[in-house]
Amino acid sequence: MPLNEYIDETMHILKNSPDATEIIVERAKQMRLAESYGEFEAFFKSFNEGFIGDMETE
Repeated sequence: MPLNEYIDETMHILKNSPDATEIIVERAKQMRLAESYGEFEAFFKSFNEGFIGDMETE
């Protein structure tokens, strides 16, 4: 996620939810909540395989 998009979304969340105890941008929710949904292993296997694939194409 480009840093400027991350900052924009974070600031939007903070502005609209000033009492939030945790700020999670939309793109990070699946990663953050994978364990609570019982999808930790499958998510990170897929995530890591995608990351490795990206590195191989550089």
